[in-house]
This record gives sequence, structure tokens and C-alpha cells, in this order.
Amino acid sequence: MYGYTVEGHANGKCSMPCTMKRTIAWYDLYSETLDHQAAFIKKKLFSNIGLYDETCRIVSDWKWFVMALLNYGASYEFVPYKIAAIQPDGISCSMDCSLERQQQRKYLFPDYITNEDAVNLISLSIVQSNRLTCLLFKLIKVLSMQIRLVRMHFF
Repeated sequence: MYGYTVEGHANGKCSMPCTMKRTIAWYDLYSETLDHQAAFIKKKLFSNIGLYDETCRIVSDWKWFVMALLNYGASYEFVPYKIAAIQPDGISCSMDCSLERQQQRKYLFPDYITNEDAVNLISLSIVQSNRLTCLLFKLIKVLSMQIRLVRMHFF
């Protein structure tokens, strides 16, 4: 079970860092994680799956969630409540986190790329190989990030 986390800022305001989904796909976990601060995990899952991998300095919770949901089929439920407040400048926002997550992806996701994913990757490659479509794609990415920022600000 998991819910929202809010980012607490020095000015006293809070914002929601991302929009949570009721259904989680492998590609959601590829780039994001469930915030461990707002997750409730049954003790039985730790017995079945194991504890957090302490060899990971930063992403052990992310790795555990990926394994639990994708490899062990653990169930989950989103509850639309604010569960925890976090600081927006924590270690999980660092470059070290990005590098460690990138290393772990090689081991966690090789079997989850479907034919549709491969087609999408090829399509993306084609889109990025043409100047006009590449420019349009970049504009769409910028717009989507702006929409995400607006959502974070208002929620």
C-alpha cells in the first residue's frame, strides 16, 4: 500500500513531487519508484523476497520494489492520501542515485522489454533521426515537463 508524499520546502510550502498511478507498469518503475516513506510493506513480503539490498548505497528501496512487483508479483494498492513529507534535496535527487539506478537497471529489466517496446524504441530512433520530427519531439518533451511542473505546483 502506498500514498502520496509531499515535498516540504524551506518557505513552508509543500508540493507533490509526482502524480501517482493506480496501475503500475514495468516502465513506470524503470524511471520512477514508489516513495518508501509513503509505503507500507507487509512483513511477509520481506520473508518471501528478502530485505533491501544493502550493497546498493542509495537505490535499495527502488530495487526491492522492482523485484517485488515484477519478479514476485506482489500486490499493491494506491491510497489517495498524503502519507509523508520529504525534503526535495535528498540523496535520491543526486547524480550518484542516477548512476546507481542505471547500473541496477541492467540486471532488473532485461526481460521486460516487449515487442511493442522495441517498436516504440525503433520509432523513437526514427523520429530522432529527422530534424523536423526531432524538433517536434523535443517540444513535446518540454511541454510534458511543463505540465508535470504545473501539476506538482497545484497538487
